[in-house]
Amino acid sequence: MLALRMLATRTLGALALAAVATLVAAPAAQAADYFPLHVGDKWDYVQTPVGPRGLHSTLMSSSIDRKTTSAGVTWFHLVNFQGGDHWVRETSTPRVLERPGDLWYRWGAAVGASWTMAINGGLPGSDGATLTLGSKTETVTVSAGTFKNCIRIDYKTNVADAGVTSEWFAPGVGLVKRIESRIYGSMLTELSDAVVAGKVYPVPPPLVATMTVTPDTITLPGILPVDPTTGLPIQPSYNFTATLHIAATGASVKVTEGGYHCDFILRDPNGNEVYRWSKGKMFAQYIRNVTINKNGIDYSVTFSTGPLPIGSCSLEGIAVINPAPASVFMPITVIAAP
Repeated sequence: MLALRMLATRTLGALALAAVATLVAAPAAQAADYFPLHVGDKWDYVQTPVGPRGLHSTLMSSSIDRKTTSAGVTWFHLVNFQGGDHWVRETSTPRVLERPGDLWYRWGAAVGASWTMAINGGLPGSDGATLTLGSKTETVTVSAGTFKNCIRIDYKTNVADAGVTSEWFAPGVGLVKRIESRIYGSMLTELSDAVVAGKVYPVPPPLVATMTVTPDTITLPGILPVDPTTGLPIQPSYNFTATLHIAATGASVKVTEGGYHCDFILRDPNGNEVYRWSKGKMFAQYIRNVTINKNGIDYSVTFSTGPLPIGSCSLEGIAVINPAPASVFMPITVIAAP
């Protein structure tokens, strides 16, 4: 019987999953990476007023919920970016355009180059603002991590007391920081967490996977009992109990599980599959978010196998999780009778 209690992320060798990166380095990424577009991408921000006391931080989320293709061109529906929803795409130039072809950003421009932004329903002053590419080598630290090689875009608008002042975009992530002018002072928007192309920010702390199996040594019988009906030796079968344990080594980690959550695979000394827990089983397909703390979670199963050859067999325990499955191996030794 399978006892499920949660899951894990990311592999690091056979026993460790996910290496922590306190610095999210972005080496010489292509310009197109500054504005990633994938259905399911999501960015969460904290907006902090800089001005009189009594103003409180608020939360803001942006996402890409769908896409459409027209005349061979794919557009992505970007929700709650620059104060509204937009259909956008990125060209090979590379530029970011809003349908039908209004220019937002020019990643390939030289530092110091300027252009005019055309945006439908953007923040005050953004439509018609002069944008200047201020830098391609900024380092930005926010709650979601530290990002190198960010592009900074500076705005000049015709609105005296409102509008974007500067934006920072990290390669492979997108918008990580924005400063706006407000009547009371300014508004600071910073990325708190995100999921972009299946990658989670901030990078979670390490998760460690271990497994126990009982028994871990099998001694073959010297003489096999005989079936009185057939007169043939009765081949032995063996019962095992295996538990895959996954735990956080630092702060709690949120992961996503789906389908059958885990699996256990037994292979003989030659690598041939002897047993697979999931084989022939049907599973409901769903997704569930789970948090793993230092106490960890267990996936346990009890199973039976037929005869096993002498030598070192291998049992693999797999946690079927997002963003990457976690697996660990344990030996099961089969020896001859003394």
